[in-house]
Amino acid sequence: MTDIPISAAMNIIINTATDSNESGTTVWEGGVALARHLAAESAKKKVDLKGKSCIDLGSGTGIVGIVCAKLGAEVLLTDIDHPAILAILTKNAGQNILSSKSNANSSDSAINPTLAEAAGTATILPLEWDSPARIPTEIASKGPFDIIVGADVVYSMETVVKLVDTIEALSDRRTDIWIGHEHRDPRVSAHFLELMKEKGFKSRSVKRTNPASASEGDVNYIGDHVALYRFKGK
Repeated sequence: MTDIPISAAMNIIINTATDSNESGTTVWEGGVALARHLAAESAKKKVDLKGKSCIDLGSGTGIVGIVCAKLGAEVLLTDIDHPAILAILTKNAGQNILSSKSNANSSDSAINPTLAEAAGTATILPLEWDSPARIPTEIASKGPFDIIVGADVVYSMETVVKLVDTIEALSDRRTDIWIGHEHRDPRVSAHFLELMKEKGFKSRSVKRTNPASASEGDVNYIGDHVALYRFKGK
């Protein structure tokens, strides 16, 4: 269990599974960076999540979607239908968001009474990306979404194609899309941006900042290998 500082007004508690081989049970820097940026932009009134429909793709531990819910969004947390990932996601949502629900067994989801109740809500559903996209009715009926977020979801040539098709299926021209990305393979990064462009999404790189108290070498510092992208629906 890790207490992660998001802003001066918000910390969240995240559980991970060190004994799992699934990447979705680990906290990645792209998620932390995106969560902090959205919280900072919300505090500056530059981003308004209150009452907005939001889907978090490849939620993993749920850090980005949970922060969106605490900022007022009605969030759908999604990831592959894997017991270890859904269990961690359910537990983290339960500890940070009092108004959360899941299709997974959540009887062991601890609720931390010391945490402020989220302004929004979070629902957990499994979602497998595919090309062409195959969106379950329960998710499709909630779209198109006002906001789509995804962190550390750009990691292979094959999954990028499925991810972009999934984003297209869940969005319209009003949708605000935020991606937190840790650069690993430049070919994959370039392919993702090119595919989004081909689908008609307009993008821009987002300048992010580390917490004022963080400096290189500090546990809260995230280097330039992590980038944030914002897309507008086509």
